[in-house]
Amino acid sequence: MKTVNLAIAAVALSGVMSMANAKDEQNLTMAVQQCAQEQDDSLRLNCFDLLASQLSVSVTQTPKRAVQPSSTAKIIAPVSKPKPDIQATSKAAKPEKSDDDFAKSHLVKTDEEKAAEVTEITAKITQVSKLMRGQLKVTLDNGQQWQQKDSGKLRLKVGDEIILETGALNAIYLKKANENKRIRVRRIK
Repeated sequence: MKTVNLAIAAVALSGVMSMANAKDEQNLTMAVQQCAQEQDDSLRLNCFDLLASQLSVSVTQTPKRAVQPSSTAKIIAPVSKPKPDIQATSKAAKPEKSDDDFAKSHLVKTDEEKAAEVTEITAKITQVSKLMRGQLKVTLDNGQQWQQKDSGKLRLKVGDEIILETGALNAIYLKKANENKRIRVRRIK
């Protein structure tokens, strides 16, 4: 613990020591060592505080010299044509989304928006396979592939007509036409 405190004190006061004279440096190191040997924490802290308050440090800044060129010849750099702003042209090409579009899905939809929204599709199964954990992988006649997400059971065969419908929280359910049983799926292709 003593060596840690001594190291901390030495690091904290190293900047001060570099500016002090050789005689002041010896006195300072002696005082730091005496403070570090103090057993009581509060007394040791008071010792370091007194030591720091006795030191007066004046930092002098050296003025910077102005850089003078070594020769009197003029150096002229070649001037290039200004480059077109690529970001400005790309922003103009893309329509920006306004703040009005933010979280618009949370608003109550009008009748026109509800009519334009697709909530279910009907397709025929072209391929059915089981995955490692018994989940179904279904390929439809429109090229889409769907994978089962839950553990429900549904008997599907090639040629069955199915309905994919949206549920709450963007869930998608697959069910056979004219049946009520359904499984939750996600699109993989």
